[in-house]
Amino acid sequence: MGTVYPELAERREYIVGVLRSEEGAFAKTLNKGMALLEGIFASTDHAGTKVVSGGDAFALYDTHGFPVDLTQIIARDNGWTVDVEEFGRIQLQSRKRNQTSWKTESKRQSVAGEIDVKVAEWQAAGVRSRFCGYELDPAQKSAHIPSEIVAFSTLSNGDGLLVIDPCPFYAHGGGQEPDSGSVTVSGHCDTGDAHMFTLKSAVALPNGQATALHLKAVGDKHHMLTTGQLITAAVDMQRRHGSAVHHTATHLLHAALRSVVGDAVKQAGSLVRPDSLRFDFTSSALTDSQLREVERQVNRAALANADIVVSEMPLDEAKRRGAVALFTEKYSPERVRVVEIPNVSMELCSGSIGSGTRRIDAVAGVAASAWLQQQLACARAAARVLDVAKLDQLSEKAQRLSDQNRALRDEAARWLRVAAANAEAVATHATALGAAA
Repeated sequence: MGTVYPELAERREYIVGVLRSEEGAFAKTLNKGMALLEGIFASTDHAGTKVVSGGDAFALYDTHGFPVDLTQIIARDNGWTVDVEEFGRIQLQSRKRNQTSWKTESKRQSVAGEIDVKVAEWQAAGVRSRFCGYELDPAQKSAHIPSEIVAFSTLSNGDGLLVIDPCPFYAHGGGQEPDSGSVTVSGHCDTGDAHMFTLKSAVALPNGQATALHLKAVGDKHHMLTTGQLITAAVDMQRRHGSAVHHTATHLLHAALRSVVGDAVKQAGSLVRPDSLRFDFTSSALTDSQLREVERQVNRAALANADIVVSEMPLDEAKRRGAVALFTEKYSPERVRVVEIPNVSMELCSGSIGSGTRRIDAVAGVAASAWLQQQLACARAAARVLDVAKLDQLSEKAQRLSDQNRALRDEAARWLRVAAANAEAVATHATALGAAA
């Protein structure tokens, strides 16, 4: 097949690594399920009936990915049965809950469909606005920008959609969540009314020439949002700063992964929030030492506090300079935005999960400090419960208790088997005595 699909031969090592990783993952699932079933078999709650409840079977299936038919086979081999009727009822209830959730999501998506249609109409009509978000001072807690409405439409759920010029709000894109903030009409041109509308989301037109702002609960105030109306756009800069920190950390993380694992690492998606980031990439599973090295490189680059160089250039020139496409998107050949962290990375800065795709969740900046404080508080609480004087002794004490607990479970299971055997012998003896009488 390598002659027809040369990429198979080129990525042979990666493909073999993914297959081995998936095989290992299935083995872990199997071992976990077997261990849980052994616990059920040894439990006094089921010893009399020798029936694995439908609830236990569904928990194995839904939480641990252990197939119910495999549960039945193992149960049968151990002289047990599975309550498949109860399993079926619980599974049906779960499906109904999921359907209810899906209907709610469907309603939300219908509004998203309206937005897509209106955005396409505005693009066809040549609606434009200038993005001024990069001109804002990140040190400010909020930024207030005078602007004008150039397009507006109401949505079926009572929300509103509009375009303002200029626009300071960063739209959802490149994996980053949009800005939050508000649009305020200080005095309507006709009625003099004033009102502040809350920004729900922001989406860029496909051609990038404007950003459509989704306002929450416009309702009977929609008459205030007419074309030509002057407004004030307020951006939550604290949230913007959090997103910027985690966006930069995403670039650092991608560079560190390529350095530690190799150039075979390819991004498969990302999500940048003000308080966290998520980075999906194709690779075999990382070892603990590799993860520690990635973390070390990211922290070293962050602490270096190098100035970030942002420039715009034609796509071909960016590629010649070695810029890496961070997101799986189409880029304009005429102009792309390049973000360079000197001596660390140079990337074009503008996700579905599959087999062989890994995910890293991370926090940076103030969010990282808060996370560390939370983890430290949890560790101290655990140390108090386990009566450990020093935190570095915590894992040793936990391992010792875990070993003791496992030994006690094994001992209890052995005595249960002895008790069951003796009970059977006593019952047989009683039957024999009855027959003799």
